[in-house]
Amino acid sequence: MKETTVPLLVSGFKLWPLAHCITYGVVPVEHRLLWVDLVEIIWVTILASTAARTSTSGKYDKEPEAPIHARGDEALALELP
Repeated sequence: MKETTVPLLVSGFKLWPLAHCITYGVVPVEHRLLWVDLVEIIWVTILASTAARTSTSGKYDKEPEAPIHARGDEALALELP
C-alpha cells in the first residue's frame, strides 16, 4: 500500500488540476459534465491498472491463513484447569 499511495497521489495532483483548468477554461458549460466524466474514466483506469499491477507482483501469491473457526475443533478447544 505504501508503494502505491504516494505515486497515485502525485498522479492525481497532476491530473485533476489540469483537468479542471481545461474544464473551466476551454470546455463549454453544456459539455463540462461529459468532459469530467471522461477524465474520471481515465482516472479509474489508472487506479485499476495500478491495483492490478500490485496484486500480480507476487506479494499476494501466498494463500491467506484460514480463520480460527475454519481450522477444526483442535483450534477451538479450550483448556480448562
